[in-house]
Amino acid sequence: MSLDVIRGGLAELAQNIISRANTDFSLWSKEIAHPDGRTNSHSRLEIREILSRNPKETPESSTGGYISQGMISSVLTRCQTLDSAKDQSGLVLFSSRSPTASSRVSDIKGIDIGKEVHIWEPWSEATIVTTGAQCSMRREKVILCSRFMVK
Repeated sequence: MSLDVIRGGLAELAQNIISRANTDFSLWSKEIAHPDGRTNSHSRLEIREILSRNPKETPESSTGGYISQGMISSVLTRCQTLDSAKDQSGLVLFSSRSPTASSRVSDIKGIDIGKEVHIWEPWSEATIVTTGAQCSMRREKVILCSRFMVK
């Protein structure tokens, strides 16, 4: 197999997709961080419970040193929607690759119980199987979100 075929193949296509996604995210975060930026999020949530943090917080990570370039941090939460009259709650996985210029835009460290979080599309949804009381299995939807702002 020639080197030109490898260079022009899947790896280059993947790099182009990643570059476009990074540019799109960067433009969105700058628009949100700007004082005149849009604040019309697609949904508003209240954090009710923190189920997991990745990486786990340690004394040195509380200073923000654990977030290195390219490392993805995530927080799995149970949230209550603030947009509808119905009492709806669900799982949301917030993820962030690195801190942005604005401390509130996609700031994973700002996610805490009782905080209001605005989220923007696009986000993804997945279904997981959880075990409940008496070893019963149930399916639960999880929203995977990287575009958010903690209020």
